[in-house]
Amino acid sequence: MTGSRWFMISLGVVAAVVLAALGWVTHLALRLEKAEVRARADAEHQEVVRLVLWRMDAVVTPLIAREAARPYFHYLAFYPAGRAYTRMWREVEPGEVLVPSPLLNFHDPLIRLHYQRDERGAITSPQAPEGEVRSLAQSLYLSSYALASAEQSLSELQAMLTTDANEALRAQAEPDAARERAEQVDRSPQQIAQTSEYPQVMAQQELSTKEYMARQAAATRANVNDQIRTSGTAADKTEPHASPLTALVLSDAATKRDAADIKLIAVDEAREPVVTQGTFTAQWRTLGGNEPHLLLTRSVEVQSEPGKSQRLEQGLWINWTELRRVLLAQSIGLLPGADLAPHTQSESPAAAGVLGRSLAAIPVELVVPPPPTRAIPAWSPMRGALLGAWVVALAALASIALVMRAATELAERRGRFVSAVTHELRTPLTTFCLYSQMLADGMVRDEAKKQDYIQTLRRESGRLAGIVESVLDYARLGRGTSNHAIVIGVVDLVARLEPSLRSRCEQCGMDLVIEDHAGPDARVRVDPARFERIVVNLVDNACKYASSADDKRVIVGLSRAGRDLEVRVRDHGPGLNPAESGHVFRPFFRGKAQADGSSPGLGLGLSLARGLARELGGDLRVGRPQTGAEFVLTTPLA
Repeated sequence: MTGSRWFMISLGVVAAVVLAALGWVTHLALRLEKAEVRARADAEHQEVVRLVLWRMDAVVTPLIAREAARPYFHYLAFYPAGRAYTRMWREVEPGEVLVPSPLLNFHDPLIRLHYQRDERGAITSPQAPEGEVRSLAQSLYLSSYALASAEQSLSELQAMLTTDANEALRAQAEPDAARERAEQVDRSPQQIAQTSEYPQVMAQQELSTKEYMARQAAATRANVNDQIRTSGTAADKTEPHASPLTALVLSDAATKRDAADIKLIAVDEAREPVVTQGTFTAQWRTLGGNEPHLLLTRSVEVQSEPGKSQRLEQGLWINWTELRRVLLAQSIGLLPGADLAPHTQSESPAAAGVLGRSLAAIPVELVVPPPPTRAIPAWSPMRGALLGAWVVALAALASIALVMRAATELAERRGRFVSAVTHELRTPLTTFCLYSQMLADGMVRDEAKKQDYIQTLRRESGRLAGIVESVLDYARLGRGTSNHAIVIGVVDLVARLEPSLRSRCEQCGMDLVIEDHAGPDARVRVDPARFERIVVNLVDNACKYASSADDKRVIVGLSRAGRDLEVRVRDHGPGLNPAESGHVFRPFFRGKAQADGSSPGLGLGLSLARGLARELGGDLRVGRPQTGAEFVLTTPLA
C-alpha cells in the first residue's frame, strides 16, 4: 500500500473522529438549549402563577383581617351598651340599653351569613334574630326579604353542620379526581430526575414554596395582629369607665402557635372574666352532595371563674361562587383557562408542587393549564457558535486534505520526474559513453562507420538538449518571463511553421496536411517561438503515438472561432484512453500504454504546451474526434 493511500485512510479516520465528536457536542448543545428554553418558559409560567396567587391572597386576606378584628359580641343581634368588653356574654338584665350589632344589616357579596354555635349545638345568626328581638329588628333595621333570606341561609347552614356525612367527608382523603389532577400536574422526583431540567424544576418548586410561606405569614399577621389592635380599640369604646389597668395579653401557648389565641384579661382575674378569641380557620362542607361550601370559623372561650368556661364557635359562610369569580378575575390576561379547586381536607397538602399553587388564606388550589410549548428559535447565539464550529472544522479538514493532497501529488510528481529523467537520460548517456570510448581508442577505423557514430552522437546530444530544454521551459512557466508577442498574419505564421513540422513528420514516416480555413486576412498577436513550440509538441506527439496507424496523416487545421484562432492537430492513431483523458496535461504523466518506456519522452510535452498556450492568452484542450486523438489550441485574434 502506497504512502498516499495510507495518508488518505489516516485522514479519513481522523476526520470521522472529529466529525463524530463535533456531532455529539452539537447534539448535546441543542438538547441543553431545548431544555433551557423549556425551563425558561416554565420559570416564566411559574412566576405568573405566583403573581396571580399573591393577587388572590390579597383579596381574601383583608376579608379575614376584617373578620378577625370583629369582637365576639358582634355575633349577637343586639348587645347591651355600657358593659365591659369581657361581660358581653352575660344575659341582658332589665333596664339595660341594647344596641344593634353591625352584623344585623351587614351586606357583603362575598359572605352569605355570620353564625354562632354554642356547646349544645344550637346555631344562631346575628342576621336572623329570634324571639323578642326578631320583631324589633324587622321593624327598625331589617326588611322582610333580608330577614327571610338570612333565615333561609341559616336553615341550610344548620342542615350542613348537623349532617353526619360532613364529618365523614372531613376524614376522607382527597377525591380521585383531585388526586389524578395532582398526579398529572406534579411529576414525581424520579420522573423529574430523568429529565435534563431537574435542577430548574426543583428550584422553581423551592421558590414557589417560599412564596407560599411568605403569603401564609402575611395572612397569619392579618388574622392575629389586626385582631389585637382592633379588639383593644373596641374594648376602650365599649366601656369608657373601665379601669386603666385593663390590658390585652398574648398567651404563652398562643405565642408558640402560628394561629395565636388572644386573651383579653383584667388585672384582677377573680372579678373579671377571661375571653379568649381564636383565629379563623377555613374548612369545606357539603350540602346535599352538591359542591362544597367554604366556612371560616374561630373558637371563643369565656371563662367566668377558674375551672368554669363556656366555649362558642363563631364563623362566616363564604359565598364561594362569588368569591371564586372575584379571585379568577385576578388571573384574567395572565393565566387563560385557570380554575380554582377546593382542598377537601382542612389543611393544604404538603407536596411542594401543590403547595406552590395553593392559596395561603384559604384551602384552595389554583389549577392552571400547562405552559404553552415554546418554539425553539431558528437562530440563537449557541446555534451560531455551533455553525461556526462546523464551518471551521470542515474548512480545517478540507484545507488539510487539499494541502496533503498537493503534497502527495508533488511527491508523486517528483518521483515521476526522477523516473522519467533517469529513463530518458540512460540511453543517450550510454550511447555517448560507448561511442566516445570506441572513437577515442581508435577501435573504429572505417570512415563510413566513424561518420555514422558521429551522427549518432550528434543525434543523441540533440535529444539530451531537448530534454534539458523541456525541463527548463517547464520550470520557467508562471515566472513572468518576457513574452515577445507580435502581430503576425496566420498565413505567414503557417509558412514559418511548415518546414519544421513537415521535417518531423517525414522523419517518422507521417504525412503533414495543413488545412487553413482562417482566411488570408486573419492576424494573431503571439510570440512565434512559443507558438511554434506548442504546435511542434502536438505534431511530435502525433508522430510518436500514431506512427503504427494505417492512415499516416497528421492534420493541422486552422479556423476562426469567434474572436479566437483555433488550431486543431489530429492524427488517426489509437487515440486517448477515456479514463486518462483528464490527466494528460499533468506534468510527467504517461498513460499505461507508454508506461513501459516503449515511447521516449518525459511526459512534459502536453503540460508544457498548455502552460505556454495560457501564457499567450489562449488555452489547450482535448478534442473529440471519431478516430485518433485531437488537441485544440486557441489563441486570440489581433
